[in-house]
Amino acid sequence: MDQLFERLPIGLALIDQNYNFVRYNLTWQNFIDRYAPLRPEQIEPGKNLFSVFPGEESRFQPHIDAAFAGRVVQRENVQLQWGSVLSYWDVALFPFASGEVIDQILVMAVDASDRVFAYQMLEKANQMLELRVEERTQEINRLRDQAEQAAIIAERGRIARELHDAVTQTLFSASLIAEVLPRVWQRSPQEGERRLAELRQLTRGALAEMRTLLLELRPTALTEVSLSELVRQLGEALAGRARIPVNVECVGQYDLPPDVQITLYRIAQEALNNIFKHADAASVTVRLVYEEEKVCLTITDDGRGFDPQLVTAEHMGLAIMGERIAGIGGHLIIESQTGFGTTVCATWRT
Repeated sequence: MDQLFERLPIGLALIDQNYNFVRYNLTWQNFIDRYAPLRPEQIEPGKNLFSVFPGEESRFQPHIDAAFAGRVVQRENVQLQWGSVLSYWDVALFPFASGEVIDQILVMAVDASDRVFAYQMLEKANQMLELRVEERTQEINRLRDQAEQAAIIAERGRIARELHDAVTQTLFSASLIAEVLPRVWQRSPQEGERRLAELRQLTRGALAEMRTLLLELRPTALTEVSLSELVRQLGEALAGRARIPVNVECVGQYDLPPDVQITLYRIAQEALNNIFKHADAASVTVRLVYEEEKVCLTITDDGRGFDPQLVTAEHMGLAIMGERIAGIGGHLIIESQTGFGTTVCATWRT
């Protein structure tokens, strides 16, 4: 038993009822040498525990007294400091009786300093990481806000350009027609009626353009209005801008998921813009058909058309339309031939 007491890699010490050392093992001695270099006579048997740990009576004595009362006391990460040397210990106190009286306690101590210091370093590293994450999050939020502001400015610029290119020019043309209409009517009522019809088409187109731009300023409105109404507005806007007949046919109607409605609206918008910019068409037909299992949007013009083999997807927004319809699991077909117009057909299955 004595050999086991001496050779255990755990610090062991016996303390009597007067808090004096009765004996301790070599591991305990090594602990003392490592953290609190003391002369041998300072910790020899008979020396008081609190002379080795001065100022610790208020912390240690209640636990020691509990052990003398028959309880097993266990504590983890007990902090000790000798001078500038700090250490941590896992400690257990066991009652030790000679006969029926508990006259000693066995103190078992395991050096937990490395574990505690490693945990503290990990905790500090974690705090630094959290700080960096917080800083990075703030930076991302700042960049996101900047990007949002840049996007808002860009969108405002786009709407301003469209307002100038479409609505302003349309209203200017309408004002010119309105100014000369009385004189034209006096000379030729038939020509006056034709100009009046043209003026009506221009103003309806300008009104549709303005409604479309207002929707762009409040994107949620794109899902508050039916897709049929949105497509009609786009058709009227093109008719007023290009001064060509645009026939819009809507068959059936039911509520669509917001992302589907916005996607089909954007495809119609892109296709009609392409007609205005590139097709030189004399007429346009837009068909929106709601069937039981699918919705089909078809836009056909009788313009100059193009050779699909010679036009890459990046031209005329074809790639964007393809990406949009793919995003909702739909299908896009574009048919065109030079001199015979173009047909764009977008299909989404319910």
